[in-house]
Amino acid sequence: MTLSVEMDRCYRQSTRLQQEMIEARYRSASDFVLRRTPVDHWLDIGPNLGFGLSGLVGIRPSAIIAAEVNYGYARTAKQNHRPVNIVQMDGCRLGLSDTSVTCASCFEVIEHLDEPCQRLLLGDIYRVLRPGSFFFMSTPNKPASGKRKLSPDHLREIDQPQAEQLLLDSGFEIIETRGQMFLQNGKLQDRLFRVLRQNHALAWIYHNVLPLSLMKTIRDANFTAQSATQIRPPHEGETPRCNYFICLKP
Repeated sequence: MTLSVEMDRCYRQSTRLQQEMIEARYRSASDFVLRRTPVDHWLDIGPNLGFGLSGLVGIRPSAIIAAEVNYGYARTAKQNHRPVNIVQMDGCRLGLSDTSVTCASCFEVIEHLDEPCQRLLLGDIYRVLRPGSFFFMSTPNKPASGKRKLSPDHLREIDQPQAEQLLLDSGFEIIETRGQMFLQNGKLQDRLFRVLRQNHALAWIYHNVLPLSLMKTIRDANFTAQSATQIRPPHEGETPRCNYFICLKP
C-alpha cells in the first residue's frame, strides 16, 4: 500500500479553527515585537496560502514581505492579502540585501527541509536581519509526533534541543521558548491520539479516504482539546506538539 498523501487537499480545506491556530503564531510575534520596537520591514518565510498574515496585527501591510517558494500558494496568498508584498522566493536564497529587515518569522517551514537546507535557511534569514532584530520560528516537536512524522511532506522533524542548536549555530540568541498544541501526559485522550497516529494504514485512510467534513471534525476536536490557539510555555505535565522560539540577532 502506498502512503503518499495529497497534502494540497489538506492545506486548501483548512477549517476556521485551523486558520486561527496559524494566526495565533503571527499574533503572538507581533504582540511581542510591538511592545519593544517599531517595525520597518517584516519578513515572513513560507506563508503557504497566507492564512496567518492577518495575525500580524499592528504591522502595516506595506511593511510585510512574504516569501513563498510555491507559485500557486503565493498567487492565492496574494489574492487574499493584496496590500501585502507576497513574492515567490526561495527562503534559502533570499533576494534581499544584507541587514535590510527589522523582524522575521518562519512558522512550520523548517521541517520541510533536510538538515543542510535548514542551515541554509536560518543562515540567510540571519544575513538579512539587522542587528538587534527579532526572529520567530515554530516547528513540530518530534517527541510529540512519535515515530511517524506529523505530516508526510516533512523531511526532518526535530526536538527542542536540536532546534535550539540550529538557531545557536546560525548566530541567534534564544530569548524564550514557548509551545503550541499541548498534549497532557497521561491523559487518556492524548494517549489514544499518540497510539492511533503511529498506525500508517490509519494515517493513509485519514488523509486520503475520509470525507473532508469528517476529517475537519476530527482535526478541530483535537485542536480544541490541545489548546491550539494558545502560544505559551508548557505547564507541568504537558508536551507541546509545536515548539515556538523567540530569538534575537545580536
